[in-house]
Amino acid sequence: MKEFAKLKILIIAVMLSISGCADTEEIALYSRSDCIVKVAISWDVDGIERVKTMNTLMDLILDYQEAEHSGELLSGLAFQKNGSEVYLQYGSDCEQRENNARDLFSGPVHEFLDGKAHFHITEEKVEPGIDTISLQGEGWID
Repeated sequence: MKEFAKLKILIIAVMLSISGCADTEEIALYSRSDCIVKVAISWDVDGIERVKTMNTLMDLILDYQEAEHSGELLSGLAFQKNGSEVYLQYGSDCEQRENNARDLFSGPVHEFLDGKAHFHITEEKVEPGIDTISLQGEGWID
């Protein structure tokens, strides 16, 4: 009987350790560079029209993010180089960052930019910094 009790305790301990490992594997920690996408934009408008378009574009991106992902997928965005580059930094699902950016820039964003700008989602690795985007926090390992 004692042997059976010891075996039960051993089985329970193994099951708890396995379930503990599964929980750890579900929490993916990414470096910030694993979560950043660069979108290159060439503009057909200049001056104040470009600034207004960039502001509306930012609102469209944030509205899409809220409507489609409850505000949880995209952590932030930054325009650089007079709006010719937009950097998106994701807080989750980073291995799908390019696909998520494509989804974001299709539909209403694409329609809005028609006649105002052309964009290209790059697949280059982007390092966080003042020239790109540099959000920090618990969601990333660096």
